[in-house]
Amino acid sequence: MVALDVATGALDWQADVGAMNVCGLTVANDVIFTVAMNGILRALDTATGDELWQYQLAAGCNGSPAVAGDLLVVPAGAPLFSSD
Repeated sequence: MVALDVATGALDWQADVGAMNVCGLTVANDVIFTVAMNGILRALDTATGDELWQYQLAAGCNGSPAVAGDLLVVPAGAPLFSSD
C-alpha cells in the first residue's frame, strides 16, 4: 500500500500488508483500516503508514471495513490465503 502526495505525486510512505489486498481502505480518525485475503485486519497511521495494531480474523476478506461511531465492522468470509 502506498500514500502519494496529491500535489506532486511523490511517494509519502509505503506499507507492506503481507498478502493480496482486494478490499478498499477505510479511513476514520486518522487511522486506515484494511484487511487482506490472509485475514489480518490492520490499522495504520495515515501520516506515516506505521502499523498501529493488527488482528487475525477467522476468515479472509474481500470487502471493505466500515466504521460507525466507535464500531468497526469487518466483512470476513472468504478462504484464508497465506502469504507464504
